[in-house]
Amino acid sequence: MAEAKYHVHVPAVDPSGYPLHPELPNAAQQWLNGVQPRLFKSTWVEGPHQHRYGPAHHVVAIAEDSPESDSYVKQLATHVGELSGHPAVDVHKHSKDGIQVWTVPNHGRNVGYDP
Repeated sequence: MAEAKYHVHVPAVDPSGYPLHPELPNAAQQWLNGVQPRLFKSTWVEGPHQHRYGPAHHVVAIAEDSPESDSYVKQLATHVGELSGHPAVDVHKHSKDGIQVWTVPNHGRNVGYDP
């Protein structure tokens, strides 16, 4: 089966611009490796890069292009949103079918926050 390359954006600052814990990207990578260690062939952290919500790292993962891989990556984006307080986290998937961009909402965010 074909492989996919995923980029999960991990913000470096909270929605107010305050720095998040510098180990958040590494913790996100470790979660992905720990939740399904045989599914992801390679993972690493890149960045920070500038994004719409400010600086962000990328957790990059190579895995089989499957709904199961997609699901775990989206779960990671949900966790990152909850930990960072951002209303959504972007994920880019590169596969033989091209590039897909997912914006994974943080449904657990504070009710009063509206970017």
